Amino acid sequence: MTTTNNNIVEILFSAFLDAAPTGKLAEDMHTFSAAIDAQIAAGCVDPDTVGDYELAASKYGFYAGFFAALEYTKGLKKARRELG
Repeated sequence: MTTTNNNIVEILFSAFLDAAPTGKLAEDMHTFSAAIDAQIAAGCVDPDTVGDYELAASKYGFYAGFFAALEYTKGLKKARRELG
């Protein structure tokens, strides 16, 4: 079986989830998720809470991708220096 870029991304994403992300962005995601769960249980989901959750999820994804790209770039620069 060949490993494609999509397979690699999914493997990395699974590892990210298994690592149980922490920090302010992860805390925000859990807070909004819990609020939505409570609202679902009460039978009335507030669209503003869903919007807040979507914004937090977008920010979380952006930051994760941004910092992954920075690490990747550092690795490339290091490899170039080592190769001369």
